[in-house]
Amino acid sequence: EKVREEALEIIDETRDKENLKAEDKKSALAKAEEIAGRMEEESNIETVLKAKGFKKAVAVLNDTGATVIVEGEGLTSQQTLQIQDVVTSQTKVSLGNIKIIPVK
Repeated sequence: EKVREEALEIIDETRDKENLKAEDKKSALAKAEEIAGRMEEESNIETVLKAKGFKKAVAVLNDTGATVIVEGEGLTSQQTLQIQDVVTSQTKVSLGNIKIIPVK
């Protein structure tokens, strides 16, 4: 979260500089929108998983896939399918690119 906030701040500063080319400002804005979109998807995943009974859930999206960390020692196959379903319904991430990490 902190790294993203810093990245967004740098992008905002870059975008607001007066001596930047329009193309560079456009690129900074696109990157900021991409980061904001990922953050929204992560939040949506976490909210839906909590609604489905997972007490603690953290989702992290990147260019190659999704990592979901949930509280629980051993997940049942039904729980794994639920997590995968939530991720695929909230993002464009394919099943093969979803990593689920259960923690105590």
